[in-house]
Amino acid sequence: MSFSVEPDAFQTGAVITFGDLLDFEDKYFIYDDYYRLKGNSYNYIQGLHSISYDRYEYSWKQYAFIVSSGDYLFVTSDYYGENISLAVNGGDGTESNPFTFKVIPHTVSVRTYDVNGVNTDTAEVVSYGFDKKAVKLPNTPYLDGYDFTGWTVNDTPYKTVDEVKNAVAELVNAEYDVEIKPVYTKKTETYRVTIGNGHFKNSTDSQGYYNPSTQLYAVADDGAEGQVFDHWTATDSNGNTVTVSYDEVYAFRMPTKNITLSAVYVDKEEEKSEAVGTAYIESVTKPADNKLSFVAILCVPDDCQMMKAGVVVQSTETLGGEELTTENARFIKYSDTSNNHYSSFKYTWTMVTSNHTKQWTVRPYLEYADKNGNTRTIYGEAVSKCVNDVC
Repeated sequence: MSFSVEPDAFQTGAVITFGDLLDFEDKYFIYDDYYRLKGNSYNYIQGLHSISYDRYEYSWKQYAFIVSSGDYLFVTSDYYGENISLAVNGGDGTESNPFTFKVIPHTVSVRTYDVNGVNTDTAEVVSYGFDKKAVKLPNTPYLDGYDFTGWTVNDTPYKTVDEVKNAVAELVNAEYDVEIKPVYTKKTETYRVTIGNGHFKNSTDSQGYYNPSTQLYAVADDGAEGQVFDHWTATDSNGNTVTVSYDEVYAFRMPTKNITLSAVYVDKEEEKSEAVGTAYIESVTKPADNKLSFVAILCVPDDCQMMKAGVVVQSTETLGGEELTTENARFIKYSDTSNNHYSSFKYTWTMVTSNHTKQWTVRPYLEYADKNGNTRTIYGEAVSKCVNDVC
């Protein structure tokens, strides 16, 4: 325990600042409207003693600050955390030299993390009297290919909200920093990939079954005589054929559905398509009655740096037929990928709404630096859905 006194010890009006006075557990008791500070040994300010003391004939053991032989330090407070009045109390019950000090309560950190392990919130909370009602759990969004199974609190797993809150409150009251993380387990189902005009990397197979979120690579076959590879196509959530990559080796993660990828070729004499970034909505899922989850797939060509990968969102009614961009979006949701070297990225955004018939338009959105260092923005085809549209 550390503290300082201004201007001089135990003068009327003096202010004492304690570094960690209100340690939790049984460091003090409340008796007769007094806070009696508890501890075995304390180092006092200049002119006072350092002493261990155990007296009082109560059924429970109590300790007190000793300021001089036969004198005990009592603390009174209207409520926790404000200026507190102190007085030296002699054996005859009289008080002398009243003064006040400010409490600096002991605090700990409560950190929450998202599904990617990114710290989303840090709260500094007072350990004494912390209530589990104050615990805020991290979001648990839909994650394609995984099932949400609970949380960890300082690496100990829990299944229910109440278990998590009890564990956090217990740790905070015991003056431990806390980390809360959501836990997801990978789905065990497998889905089919079919590759047209191509095969899997390090294999001659053009079809296989894989767990969702498995990292895969499709490699384009050599074109027929007089033809060269141009791009890959797949099917989006609307059933439309969309371009997904201009690289002959396409990196992707297995979705929670069967998919077909097709390599497309052009004649050598024709001009090939410009290799640009691609963006499309791969799937729309309803993980709960009041939620819709949109999975966007974003991809950049070789030698390009992905910077932002996500979606833009606006109510269909508000758009009124206008094209959705960052300029008129209500929400712009994305992951900052500028410090990584992704060639493709899967971004999931989950909307929570109580209006099951209100339609929202969601459009995949990508920003990247091309091989010349120029910033380019790509929008994919928009998807418009309400909760009742999705089974």
